[in-house]
Amino acid sequence: MPYRSQSEDTPEEIDRLLFDRYRAMSGTERVTLACRLTAAMDAAALAGLAARHPDADEQELRLRLFVLKVGDEVARPYLEFLGIKFERNTG
Repeated sequence: MPYRSQSEDTPEEIDRLLFDRYRAMSGTERVTLACRLTAAMDAAALAGLAARHPDADEQELRLRLFVLKVGDEVARPYLEFLGIKFERNTG
């Protein structure tokens, strides 16, 4: 069976190198990488939220990120339990 790249815009050679490297990583290295990538994505999302909500403080931005990540239906009961006014997440 021919090799199928995981991404259409990545050359096969690079794709193979990347996945070979992932396979060679220890479990700790994989978890560390996943945590770093998650932190980078959160930082980018927070920057976008801050740009869209310039008057929001850090707590509001983090709550908006929480709603963005878990969705309105999951976030609503937690926020209501905490007494935080819930508004539909608009980004």
